[in-house]
Amino acid sequence: MAANAKLLQQYTYKQRTEIKFKGEGRFVRINQVHFDANGKQQTTLISQTGGGAKPSGIAKALIEQKVHELQDYGSRIGMLVENYFPIDPEKMAAALQKAELGGTGENVSLVVKNYAVPGDVMSVIVDPINKKLRKFELKTLLDKDPVNITAEMNTIPKGPVYPSFIKVKAPAKDLEIDISQYDYVKQ
Repeated sequence: MAANAKLLQQYTYKQRTEIKFKGEGRFVRINQVHFDANGKQQTTLISQTGGGAKPSGIAKALIEQKVHELQDYGSRIGMLVENYFPIDPEKMAAALQKAELGGTGENVSLVVKNYAVPGDVMSVIVDPINKKLRKFELKTLLDKDPVNITAEMNTIPKGPVYPSFIKVKAPAKDLEIDISQYDYVKQ
């Protein structure tokens, strides 16, 4: 996985993020992404839409408060995800002792429970023939609220595997985040 991550740093790509609240698209941002010499991800805003008409008075204050709450919650989801990526080899070695192995057809699934947070379930679906990661699923908790993350994986022709589509669902907050990554170009 570390070798794959290093290969991905040789590419630039576009990333589209859509935030949905109560099932409605509220915000869309498209960034150009690349990595600097130190391997740190750098983004450049291409376009951004959302927000709609600007209310005033008490409505404005309430909306700003809700937006701030959701931004904070989204940031904390990001920090939560950092408990899982990159995968810690020592944690994974311990978790593999109790992992469940399954699969159908061309895919093998590895289900790990209690990897980073008590009660979490992490599933990794792999194509064993081509030795490629196909899908990642995570069910965990943030403030006792369920958070579900699914990443569909794709492969750059003759290149590394990347998450082509990521869906984050936080049902308790009625929040969904869809992230698409596309147009990979080697630098």
